Amino acid sequence: MTKPELQTASRKRGRYKQCFVKLISEDMKAKYRGDPNNICLRSSWEKDFFFAIIKNDAVLEVGSEEVVIPYVLRTDGTRHRYFMDFHFKIKNRKNEIKRYVVEVKPYKQTQPPVKPKRKTKKSVLNYRKAVQTYVKNICKWEATINWCYQYGYEFRFLTENPMDRNKYKLWKWEDIGLPVKNMRLLG
Repeated sequence: MTKPELQTASRKRGRYKQCFVKLISEDMKAKYRGDPNNICLRSSWEKDFFFAIIKNDAVLEVGSEEVVIPYVLRTDGTRHRYFMDFHFKIKNRKNEIKRYVVEVKPYKQTQPPVKPKRKTKKSVLNYRKAVQTYVKNICKWEATINWCYQYGYEFRFLTENPMDRNKYKLWKWEDIGLPVKNMRLLG
């Protein structure tokens, strides 16, 4: 029987159940940027993606919530910090080294909310909340795109594929249809 490479434990923190991973394999510890004994993954999608990239031989380094991007919420002008779900460095087939930051989100949360057909109190309240979340996400993503241009990363989304809900898709930010503004396009 072979020695396991990972230890996982799930526990509830606040409203959400989170998976905490501890790397046991020395190869994986060498790849990870951050504390390899305390890796927090907030969904099963993040857990699956993390295991896929940490085990990939072409991946040179990986981090989970280690990249922090400052952004300003445009509704009230307050400053916030955005913790990217993942960043990784990979050597592609042409032996070029590429650097990525990845946000894991359901596809629906990357699209503008749809106005409710019936205007009940609950539907209007849910719609307002969805709009606030969407505006906050757009502010985060605009800051992330600028950060990527500045530091030489590429920004990707991991979502379910809208054509096949049982499969994941890694999107370029340009292809997902984000209505981003105020791009400084540094780089």
